[in-house]
Amino acid sequence: VTLKFREGRVYMEDYSADHISTEEAHMLIEDLAPLVSSRSFELFAGVSYRHLLLWRGGPEGISTVPPHDFIGMDVTEAWHIYEEEPLLYGLLTKAITFFHRHSVNEKRRAEGKLPANSLWPWGQGRRPLFATFSQLYGIDSAVVAAVDLIRGLGVWAGMEVIDVPGATGYLDTNYKGKAEAALRALKEKTLVLVHVEAPDEAGHMGDVREKIRAIESFDKEVVGPVMDGLRDMGGSYRILVAPDHYTPVSLKTHGPGPVPYIIYDSLSPKDNSDATFSEPAAEQSPIMIKEGHKLMQRFIGVTPREVELNPKKKASEQRIAQPD
Repeated sequence: VTLKFREGRVYMEDYSADHISTEEAHMLIEDLAPLVSSRSFELFAGVSYRHLLLWRGGPEGISTVPPHDFIGMDVTEAWHIYEEEPLLYGLLTKAITFFHRHSVNEKRRAEGKLPANSLWPWGQGRRPLFATFSQLYGIDSAVVAAVDLIRGLGVWAGMEVIDVPGATGYLDTNYKGKAEAALRALKEKTLVLVHVEAPDEAGHMGDVREKIRAIESFDKEVVGPVMDGLRDMGGSYRILVAPDHYTPVSLKTHGPGPVPYIIYDSLSPKDNSDATFSEPAAEQSPIMIKEGHKLMQRFIGVTPREVELNPKKKASEQRIAQPD
């Protein structure tokens, strides 16, 4: 992130350090990692401004906040939360000192860009325990995504994680490459999840033009080619399109409320040419899925199997419960 320290206060100048490139971010994180690695901490470089901090034995109750919720705002109180954890605060102060004089930031300042002058840990949690996609539904699956959170969930769900050159998790992502990767995977997999972050990023930026452009690019370069590709493959298929949450440009952060979704089934196509895919249209729909995880069950058309979860075993070793 880019923080501004002024008169004893801390301000969130930018949650992404001007959407720092992955190459620049890797230089910062990989150079910092040896200086802060210990029995407690380990840093892993991710994509652009998103990275992973492993804290062994870290406390459960830290109330961190997402930086994108406080763009341009005073975050002094949130910063004080870190100060109350000496180990974590020590890591952050080392990072600030190190980043300030790093050549990457010197170059960025010379180019008129914001420096990545601090870390901002948030979204902490323990390793999850849930069944794999194959165990639940008996099908092979894959995920195409740039965001490490989605990729990590894919790993834990037993999905093949597919790398796409030029997939940035930002407005300049390789939409076409994601669609092509999905179609290649569908020759072997039953289900492929394609995640595109660009509309969400535009929402956080508060840029309505970029959000429209991102949605149009997703429609034109991902949805359209995937539909055409599946049609050319022959056989039956289904497509589900849905956001995971609201990010209104008016708020620049995530909003509550159910999100719209649309399912197309080649075996029972419907003429909905007069319908629109939008929040107001969804609010008028008589179909409401209150528990989000049941959307996949509706999409696949199969009731998930019960899996007996054992925290001492890996996800792939969990046993499928057999009916009496």
